[in-house]
Amino acid sequence: MEASDGRTVILRPIKPEDEPLWLEMFHNFSQESIHFRLFQTIIEPVAHEFSARYCNIDYDRELAIVAEMEEGGNRKMLGVVRLNIEPAENAGEVSFIVADPWQGQVLVQKWLIIL
Repeated sequence: MEASDGRTVILRPIKPEDEPLWLEMFHNFSQESIHFRLFQTIIEPVAHEFSARYCNIDYDRELAIVAEMEEGGNRKMLGVVRLNIEPAENAGEVSFIVADPWQGQVLVQKWLIIL
């Protein structure tokens, strides 16, 4: 996938070993972004249990796709889209969060096309 600035963005499922990348991305969220996505204020440091919950996926009930790119020889997680399914209720929820520096790069629109 290509960001609006022309750089290549890779989409792939999140993995447990992505926790350090997820934490780095999390530290690029403004309090406003955190509030709009998580509906709470997060106190630093972020607990391992909190970040592990977002990186360890039960693929029978949910899917999480990360957008990442390489910058200066390092991988950067730009954002995550999650699809949570509630089979008993025949319902689901899609949620997105994009780190503040990467907002406006048409990531969400492209994720929606893929989903």
